[in-house]
Amino acid sequence: IDIPTVEFEEVTEFDFGQKFKNIHCVQLEATDESLLTEIKAIVAADSVLVVLDDFSHVYAFDRLTGRFLNSIGSSGEGPGEYFEATDICLTPDNGIAVLDNVRRSINFYDIDGRFVRKSKKIDDTDDFASFTAVGKTGFLICNNIFSGAEKGHDDGNKMYSFHNSDGTTYRFEDYSPLSVENEISFISTRPLAGMGDYVSFLKCLNDTLFRMDEDRDIQPVLVLKTKKPMPDVKEVSDYFRGHYDKLKMASYCRYTDTFEGFDKIYETDSMICLTPASWPPVEGTFWVDKKAGRGYVFPYMMELDSQYQQVLAGKRIIEVV
Repeated sequence: IDIPTVEFEEVTEFDFGQKFKNIHCVQLEATDESLLTEIKAIVAADSVLVVLDDFSHVYAFDRLTGRFLNSIGSSGEGPGEYFEATDICLTPDNGIAVLDNVRRSINFYDIDGRFVRKSKKIDDTDDFASFTAVGKTGFLICNNIFSGAEKGHDDGNKMYSFHNSDGTTYRFEDYSPLSVENEISFISTRPLAGMGDYVSFLKCLNDTLFRMDEDRDIQPVLVLKTKKPMPDVKEVSDYFRGHYDKLKMASYCRYTDTFEGFDKIYETDSMICLTPASWPPVEGTFWVDKKAGRGYVFPYMMELDSQYQQVLAGKRIIEVV
């Protein structure tokens, strides 16, 4: 079918004020109960920000002031607890869903941290559920497949499955990533995003953005035309000969002058943000204006982190351009 194509133009200035309103910086309050480590995910529920860190802590903060409000559940093996919080997302009723990697289940909480219910086991495989995004009738889940590799390794293959609200699970065999003689292959860290009634996701080494609606109908919606093309999947498979890894992939793409693909997806009503898989992301950050159908690449800035540290220290004010 004819799929709309978005080409990315390089820009150095972009008026975010026309795309996002009320931009502000929030410093999250650190207390004895909310000592955050590396932040893995943030979701916004009305006036509350919910944050997941590297140690499976899920905290709620006031969206305007950053004041700590409460914890969302806790790590453990008792009723209402999760063994390992791998990802979080917002439910249609403004509750919080916590994906438990080890137990392959989802815990549901209200915004005040009270346990509501636990999902059935996502499926009966030995896969580890790594990321989730909510649609109108259920959750699209990215599973780590450790066929031929030691379980617990970060660089597992990925396969999508859909966990329906009634507890049934559907696996998307057609959307499994590149597999080279059962060797592990790093694909992306957040390859899917929830937005309203649907979820968006990418295939491995594929320049097409897919979307699934409430009826589990999957359609390609955008071809992402980058300056460098994606590498050919068969050539990549032949090149690795059963020994796929991220560093070799980066070397291959530099040698063939191809694009490694995208690492993360974020989506709002008006914009889609995609980050490249390469590190450092020398290509920049990719943005799609959904209404205008245009793409932009913002240059990568190594000093961005230090700039924000200066903002938090009160030494600098950033003017959004």
